[in-house]
Amino acid sequence: MAPVTGGALVARAQVVRSGRSVAVIEVALAQVDDGPERAVAVALVTMMHLVERSAAG
Repeated sequence: MAPVTGGALVARAQVVRSGRSVAVIEVALAQVDDGPERAVAVALVTMMHLVERSAAG
């Protein structure tokens, strides 16, 4: 990991595991300028799909 010093940022995400209601996603953030890409941040995210239920049942 390196601090951001300028240039553009690129985020790439990949689904690691996807189920019926929960998904795990890996995200990598890189700085892009004249040289090679430099990794500046990573995240592992858990997301849950929620279905809205009507008040009538």
